Order: sequence, then C-alpha cells, then structure tokens
Amino acid sequence: MERKNVLSGGIEALYTIKENLLELEGYKESSKDWAFKEEQAEEQFEERQKAITDEVGVILKKRRQEVEASFEEQMNETKTRLKKVKTKKEKQLGKKVSERIEEETADLTKEGVRLEQELKAVFQKNHISRVFNRKWFHSVFMPCSLRDIGTLFITVLILFLALPVGIYKFLLPAKTLYLILDYFVTILVFGGLYILINKKIKENHAEAIIDMKAIRQKMAKNNKKIRAMAKEIRKDKDDSIYGLDDIKEEIRTLEDELNNLMEEKKNALVEFEATTKAAVIEEIKSRYEEEMKGLQNKVKEAHEEQRKAAEKVKEFSLEITNRYETYLGKDMLTKATIDRLIEIMQEQKATTITESLSIYRAEVNKPME
Repeated sequence: MERKNVLSGGIEALYTIKENLLELEGYKESSKDWAFKEEQAEEQFEERQKAITDEVGVILKKRRQEVEASFEEQMNETKTRLKKVKTKKEKQLGKKVSERIEEETADLTKEGVRLEQELKAVFQKNHISRVFNRKWFHSVFMPCSLRDIGTLFITVLILFLALPVGIYKFLLPAKTLYLILDYFVTILVFGGLYILINKKIKENHAEAIIDMKAIRQKMAKNNKKIRAMAKEIRKDKDDSIYGLDDIKEEIRTLEDELNNLMEEKKNALVEFEATTKAAVIEEIKSRYEEEMKGLQNKVKEAHEEQRKAAEKVKEFSLEITNRYETYLGKDMLTKATIDRLIEIMQEQKATTITESLSIYRAEVNKPME
C-alpha cells in the first residue's frame, strides 16, 4: 500500500479503510478460532497420549505379574514337595530316635518293670488294697521326692482352699458363720480322713511302708536315668546313624531346585526390565503410531494457521496504524465511525474525508437540546 494523506481522499478512500478494518477483524477472528482449535487439538493429543501411557502401564504390570506368577507356581509346588519330604524325614527320624531310646534304655526299662512288680508284691504280701497303689496315694501319704511334695501341696490347696471357698460361694449364704462352719467341716472330714488312713497304714504296715519308699526311690532314680539318656539321644545332632541318606539327598535336591527357581525368577525380571519392557512399550505404541501422528499433525496445522493469522493481524494492524491512524486517530478507526463518514459523503455534505470528519465531530459535539 502506498502511503499518502488519506484526509484528502473521497468516499472511495473510506470504502478502502472499511475494507481494511473488516479484513483485520476477519484475521483476528481467524487467529482466535485457530488458537482455540490448537488448544483443543493439544488437549486431545495429551488425553490420547495419557490413555496410551496408562494402557502401557496396565499391560506391563500384567506381563510382569504373569512372569512372577509362573515362577511362583513352580516354586510353590517345589515348596510343597519339600515340606512333605521334610515332614517324612522328621517322622522317620522321630521313629528312629524312639527306637534308639527304647534299645539303649532296655535294661533300665526292664529294671523299672521289675521294681513295679516288686512294689505290687509288697502290697500283696501285706494285704494292702491295690487301690492305694497309685502315684497320687504314694505322693500324699508317703512323699519321698520334690514331685511328691508338689503333689501333696496341690492336694492341700484343692481340699482346704478351693473346695471350701467353692462350697461357700455357690451353695451357702454369704455369712461369716457359714464360712467358719464350712472350713470346720472340711478340715474335720478331709483332715480326719487323712489322719485315719495314714495312721492305719503306717501302724499296721510300718515295714511295708519302709519297703515301698525304698522301692519308689529306686524307681525314681531309674526313671531319671531313662529320661537323661533319652534327652542326650534327642540332643544328638548326628543323624547319620539313622540311615536317612536317601531322604536327605532328596531334600538337598529340592532345596537346590527352589534356589535355582528363585535365581531364574530374579534373572527373568531383570531381563523383563532391561529388554522385554522396551519391546512391549514399542509394540503398544506402534499400534497407535498413525493415530498419534494424525493428532500431532492437527496440532501443527492449527498452530501454523494461527501463526499465519496472527502475522496477518500484526501486518494489517501496523499498516492501518501507519496509513490511517496517524491522520484519523485511533478512536475514529471503527466500522461504525467509517460508515457514518461514508453516509455524510453520500448525502453530499462533504467531498473529502477532512470535510466529513468536521461534520461528524460537529454532530458528536452538538449539545443536546
């Protein structure tokens, strides 16, 4: 456009100004529309990209879980077999240890049987009822060890504490007199019974009591030896004498198999992260490559069109500023103002833009009646 003083121009110049203003407005609208389209295209591209990323994450997680599950299944199977074999070994070992204890304590066991028979003979010889040939009876009436004293103490607590308290709490009225009577009757009955039985046995069978205690002391020592031997045998960690080599070899084989599976699982996961993962990602992304290129092109196209429109806006804005604004003023460069100036000329009130501007300003500044 050739730059000249537009104020001397006529109605054609105003039409040109109006055309330029409309063209500038069109480019502004176009720039705004393409900017909106670019924003929409970018959002669509980002949403699709996120959806693909999420799909990649889901598939990678699934593939990794499948790898782990495959090894876990094999490992669990091996663990189950290993547990069964170990249980079998423990059973066989327990049986072998029991057999060894039985074998090595056979003489002491026989001695225990002999002592029991000897104790029974004392009862028979002295015509004492077999009812009294019980551990509890011996502990209470003829204590000869700490265990017997413990049994006697517990018996006293039950008979002279727990029993009377229970009777008083659940069967008698809550009065002190009944509690005293309760204890009096309990002590009288059980105390008297104990004294009666103790006196009768000891007075009538004094020698038998001495024999019984001696035999029971021998039995206690014999049982103590058996327990000590059994304890030593169970503590023996060397199980080579029990003939368990085959089953121990099977356990070692299964343990090696389990360790190998664990190592293979670790290597498979490392391989998955190092190689397989990238291949899976590439395969998934390749499925959407054309779609993503299309969306990316839409972004580029909208951006380019918006850029062109913005350039046009800039170009026309500068041109209008340089050619018209310096002469007419920015406030006059509106479509409505230019239309009014054209009307003034069409009404043959003016022949130049300068004259038309004068009439327009006079109209605008005319005081209201």
